[in-house]
Amino acid sequence: MKRAIDSTVTPTEEGHTTAAAGVKTARETAAAFTGARKACNRVFASNQQIYFNIQQQAIAIQQVGDAMNFLNQATFQTVRGITQVKIGTQKLNEAALNLTSVV
Repeated sequence: MKRAIDSTVTPTEEGHTTAAAGVKTARETAAAFTGARKACNRVFASNQQIYFNIQQQAIAIQQVGDAMNFLNQATFQTVRGITQVKIGTQKLNEAALNLTSVV
């Protein structure tokens, strides 16, 4: 009877040890998954920040483009105004020469 009990107790103790090791492995695995989830959340948050930064840069680039177009138009108008002043100055010069020749 003692042999029968001993033969039952030893596998039971080994089963308990194996089960305890399984529980430990399961806890370690759960901790690893928790760490992976946290890392994924950090990556997601970083990606969101990068996305928002890119949006802000796109807006800034658009504003720079708009400002350059405005400066281009203003420069064109300035050149046109200078051309008109040049033509007016030439006409005044011609009129002054005509007046000089008359006088």
